[in-house]
Amino acid sequence: MMMDIYVGNLPAYSDKKFLQEIFEEYGKVNIVSLKKEIVDSKLIKYAIIKIFDEKSAKKAIIDLDGHQLGNSIIQVNRARTGVKDRRKDTRVGGRRDYDPQVL
Repeated sequence: MMMDIYVGNLPAYSDKKFLQEIFEEYGKVNIVSLKKEIVDSKLIKYAIIKIFDEKSAKKAIIDLDGHQLGNSIIQVNRARTGVKDRRKDTRVGGRRDYDPQVL
């Protein structure tokens, strides 16, 4: 069964081929999806890597989490698929039944 792995805090020079070479030491890599975001005017680079074998993926997570790549200590864990990014949520908090006239 295939597993998605999140790899965060990647150095700027990381590319798909570089990441594929690292993770193929643990098993067959199906897809490497490299992402970039700007948060607080800082470039954040991360990847989602799909590894064909779940056992190999778990070994990669254990071995590579906290590993140093260049000047960065990478974060490696199981990707949370289907989780909405709360930073992009435009909904404002508060009670829906709030009526300022009642105060």
